[in-house]
Amino acid sequence: MTTLTERDAGVYYFRFKALASPHGKTTAWIHGSPGIALVVSDAELKVDPTSVTQRWINVTCATSCTLGLVDYYTWYRNGKYLKYTDEASIVIDSADGSESQGSYWCEVRAAGNRLTSSAVCVLGPECWGVTYSSEAICGLKGSSVAMSCYYKYPGGHQFKGGHWYKESPSSGEPEPLSLDPLFRGRLETTSSNCSLTIQDLRDSDSGVYLYTFKTTSSNWIKAKTGIRLSVTDLQVTVDPDTVTGYRIKTTCSTSCRGTSPLYYYWYRNGQLLRNEHGPDIDIYSSYNYYEGNYSCTIKGFENHRSTAVCILGKECWDVTYSSEAICALKGSSVDISCRYKHPAGHTNQFWFNEQQSNTEPEDLSLDHTYERRVEYKRNNSDHTLRLKDLTEEDAREYCFTL
Repeated sequence: MTTLTERDAGVYYFRFKALASPHGKTTAWIHGSPGIALVVSDAELKVDPTSVTQRWINVTCATSCTLGLVDYYTWYRNGKYLKYTDEASIVIDSADGSESQGSYWCEVRAAGNRLTSSAVCVLGPECWGVTYSSEAICGLKGSSVAMSCYYKYPGGHQFKGGHWYKESPSSGEPEPLSLDPLFRGRLETTSSNCSLTIQDLRDSDSGVYLYTFKTTSSNWIKAKTGIRLSVTDLQVTVDPDTVTGYRIKTTCSTSCRGTSPLYYYWYRNGQLLRNEHGPDIDIYSSYNYYEGNYSCTIKGFENHRSTAVCILGKECWDVTYSSEAICALKGSSVDISCRYKHPAGHTNQFWFNEQQSNTEPEDLSLDHTYERRVEYKRNNSDHTLRLKDLTEEDAREYCFTL
């Protein structure tokens, strides 16, 4: 057998059959027992855990194979030959600073065989650290996002525990995310590869996340920087300069930015537009086919669409007043309210009175007869006109226009 691998390890048998009679009949398979056990092993560099906090660190070149008389051991540091020894162990002086820091590996020579260990970082700052899968990640509100990292520590140390935390301006020992009530019931963590999943993302989750760990012989270890999470929402927006034109430019907006282009999905009245996969689409105002509500999402977040926005069609327009008539005292104030809707991108909206209806309506807030007596209050799709210091001349019909 050549080029052995760990899969070749096991018990091997030889078996045979023999002729049992002159007529050509053979015996059943015959084999010996217990067989030959093959152990496939390489050398392994081991660090004595009791010495890792001492000046002198004990390192051994070991193997599970019985090699008989060993010719010699060859030692390497940071890929360069260090020395030969007759003994299976060497001692590293941690006081030598950079002269002793780095990764070590060894070779065992015995009976014509050569076993080589993997490199093990034994001493120095490069043996410690946390490396993240990415510097920044983006997630949509209500969705889930996964972060992961890789941590390392010198040979001979034993992992004791670790946790994720969110960067905070306050000083002191960072609090594990698992103890933060804002994340209760929304976390999944795996200590083996320091992965973190945050579910049901909220705006307040935006920030920098770091992983810290410690061994049985160290303080808490962390990286200087972590993963910056940005929580955003998708929004359909319309270029206001195009709303009265033939072609209405519509955009699926998000603050998510990645290294690769985003793949978009567009929906009109809940139905997927199969040929639209970019951030922008054009809606043609001359065709009834384009009328309706539009929403969007991006690949990987198909269950988290933007809020649907009405862009084209009669159903996009409406004004409903809170009452048909109002009575108020002279010198007092009165609120006149309505609820409205209009296509996305339209921004011009104001109140006027019926005396202006035969001419181009004028915004009451610009009418000198109402100077300093008009206030507008907007709340989502609600709009309120407040008239102050009422006079008899104010008694008339008031309308809201879009």
